[in-house]
Amino acid sequence: YYGAIKACENQFPSKTSNNNSLLLACTNGVGTQALKEHLGNFELLQTICLYASTKQQQNTCFEDAMQFQIMATNEDYSKSEKCDTLSEANSNGQFKAICERHAKLP
Repeated sequence: YYGAIKACENQFPSKTSNNNSLLLACTNGVGTQALKEHLGNFELLQTICLYASTKQQQNTCFEDAMQFQIMATNEDYSKSEKCDTLSEANSNGQFKAICERHAKLP
């Protein structure tokens, strides 16, 4: 997954807004594919998304994959401990906050 994230960054250097949009879409695709292959493994997703170079890439990578997870499984994460498995130290709590926000969605 590291290689895929870096390939996105090499293919779409974010010097233009169009390239930035393509970079985010490519990065999000890597995160979503990883979660498809490892449903419910938010710790792995966190590690993969942290490979991205910018906070914007990291956050959208995690958020898009999280939305996929909720749609694919129709699970209610509001009472789940999955968000608690995310390391706040590695991401300053950014992924845990995204997870908890989505956990409360209907």
